[in-house]
Amino acid sequence: MKQVKKQLFSGILIFACMAMQVAVAANDQEHGLQSKPNFVFILSDDQSFNTLKNMGNSEIVAPNINELAAQGVTFSHAYNMGAWNGAVCLASRAMLNSGRALWNAKALEDKQFHQQRRETTWANLMRKAGYQTYFTGKWHVHLPAQKVFTYTRNVRPGMPVDGWNHAKMIENFNLLKAGKYSHYREFMPIGYLRPIQGQVDKWSPTDPKFAGFYQGGTHWSEVVKQDAVKFINQASKQDAPFFMYLAFNAPHEQVDLANDNDQQKRIKKLFAALTKLQKNMNDPLPLKWRPKHSAKIIF
Repeated sequence: MKQVKKQLFSGILIFACMAMQVAVAANDQEHGLQSKPNFVFILSDDQSFNTLKNMGNSEIVAPNINELAAQGVTFSHAYNMGAWNGAVCLASRAMLNSGRALWNAKALEDKQFHQQRRETTWANLMRKAGYQTYFTGKWHVHLPAQKVFTYTRNVRPGMPVDGWNHAKMIENFNLLKAGKYSHYREFMPIGYLRPIQGQVDKWSPTDPKFAGFYQGGTHWSEVVKQDAVKFINQASKQDAPFFMYLAFNAPHEQVDLANDNDQQKRIKKLFAALTKLQKNMNDPLPLKWRPKHSAKIIF
């Protein structure tokens, strides 16, 4: 593969699509497989091209992603079209799920077009083609995921709330505008505007009470993985083929570090958590997921 030129990407940068299908019709009968392929679409959030080993990064350990890339195809010169607001990840998902370019996708954001938009989503078109559809993870599309997919679990917002109360924050910003506050630092949740110089940082990315990536006590990435295995087991009991959309929020959120001492402690905790997560991610998939498929993998 040619050396990838360094390019500035914004928004959602890397995704993986795995289409599991049999090689020939004879294998269909031998292994009891349906003629239509099953699809697993895996989306990682804000992942730069230079964070992957197959793209030249020798420090980040991601064997599962590397294996997908090694078995499939890598798009090394793909560009994001941009966005109509600061959240490029929202626009990317709007384009992805509608099959429309940037401004055509934005036109469907208007509430009067929501019915049309829902009927023409990728998942709904797959459902009309006879597929069972599954979703888990970061949705971040202005449509109810439950009305788009046949089955959903753990539909998450664009970002972890980290103590953010939307209604209360709107009220606080209005009070700031009215002069009741002198600065927004006075009311921002503990997960924001940190670290504050001279103050002990009381926020922890692994504390479930802040409702961040560990909301409920398990990291979002592991929740999506667990949902995927449950979906596969569920799909194996269905006669229809399936389309599965797994949207990981990671690695969108960065971890802010307070000072050198805190940095060393947090890095150790982070790597310990990642090591545990990687071990869990390598758990074997159900036997129903491992027949003699011929796999087409795009990364």
